[in-house]
Amino acid sequence: MSSDPLRMHPINPLRRELIWRSQPIKLDARNTLRKQLPQQSVQDRHEKAAQLEALNTECNLFQERRSALQQMDQERLVGAIAQRIRHTLDLNTLVANAAQELGELLCVDRVEIVQYLPELHLWRHLAEYRRDPTAPSFMQQDIPDLNNPLAEQLKRFETVQIGNASTIDDAINQQFAQVSPGSWLLLPLKIEDLLWGSLSLVQHQTGGWHPSEIELIRAAAEQLAIAIQHSQLYQKVQQLNEELEHTVEKRTVQLRQSLANESMLKRITDKVRDSLDEKHILETAVEELATLLGVDCCDTGLYNDNRNICTVAYEHTSIFPPSQGKTIDMATSHREIYELLLNCQHVQFCYLESDTYPEVGAHTILACPIFDNQGVLGDLWLFRANAQVFDDLEVRLVQQVANQCAIAIRQARLFQSAQKQVEALEHINQLKDSFLSTVSHELRTPIATIKMAIQMLTLALG
Repeated sequence: MSSDPLRMHPINPLRRELIWRSQPIKLDARNTLRKQLPQQSVQDRHEKAAQLEALNTECNLFQERRSALQQMDQERLVGAIAQRIRHTLDLNTLVANAAQELGELLCVDRVEIVQYLPELHLWRHLAEYRRDPTAPSFMQQDIPDLNNPLAEQLKRFETVQIGNASTIDDAINQQFAQVSPGSWLLLPLKIEDLLWGSLSLVQHQTGGWHPSEIELIRAAAEQLAIAIQHSQLYQKVQQLNEELEHTVEKRTVQLRQSLANESMLKRITDKVRDSLDEKHILETAVEELATLLGVDCCDTGLYNDNRNICTVAYEHTSIFPPSQGKTIDMATSHREIYELLLNCQHVQFCYLESDTYPEVGAHTILACPIFDNQGVLGDLWLFRANAQVFDDLEVRLVQQVANQCAIAIRQARLFQSAQKQVEALEHINQLKDSFLSTVSHELRTPIATIKMAIQMLTLALG
């Protein structure tokens, strides 16, 4: 027996009419059949109406079950699509798999997944599926956003249906319609109420898309948008993890550097605190800084009382000619740098070329003043090759070393001043003793003569 419900009861006209009644497209045929029915009695009409009602109920149940089965098949297909495209969280792999799976499951000729880039005013192809591998590819072509009517519809989250691509009249999409004719279906991909891109399907057969097909593809597009959102969230988490690891690594390096700086600062402090010799203080600071920071040159200079002449007191260098003992006129040489130093401000700058030493090339220079509450005593200059800057930890270390040098130099100068005062007092005391000795000797001789004269007069006057 035929499975066609319209051919199951060719003799029973009532049954045929009921089955046709369940088929909306056969309305004209039912009317024709109804005219051909013979005139019957009222009783027969009631009986046949009851039979029609029963058969109508049966057909409605059949339609409901059929719709339910279609819904189950559609959900099963959407579930299969979702399961296949969620095997990866890499965006490029995900969209490539999605285009392939959608094209094969939906049996269309072309599938394209395009991302909307509003900052660039264009739509960029990320993945495509072509049933015919020899068909032209659009992967290397960006779609302009401006003056694009199809893009405007997608940006309003509208589904775009085109029954025949040859009817497209805008210049932007005509070039794609010529290469990919047929029926087009474009659906927006929305993530968190924002337009991410579009899913485009093409079948070479013209005539449009059936509503059930559109619902199925819309459900697949929703699953694709969810998968893309998960991929973006995963990529964001990965990026945050990388940034966190980088931050932890950077903080670990900074912590180690801080510990090394504190250790060196303590070592310098202990050395200069026990010394009252300015030369030894500056030599210790320069050597330790040059070794720890790995600079090409480190020197220190002391200012005169008028703070217009700087004398290089000590230096450690591997590339510059020696300049220890050299005097620098602060008003003419690097005047702007020394103005900052005299204002107790450190300065870091790049020295691209030296007229005096052209062979050393570009250097980053850090100049830090040595000062206390009584004024600027001198400075520390550090030179690093290849324009490598000094970071905040290194600048702070040099400043702390400069502070310790200022304290030690001030103490050494106070000690030297005290020593000079002691030496001056000792010299005065020696002069006093010498004066008293001389006066005592000079006075003792005339007094003895006078005593002898008195004694002689006493004897003579007897």
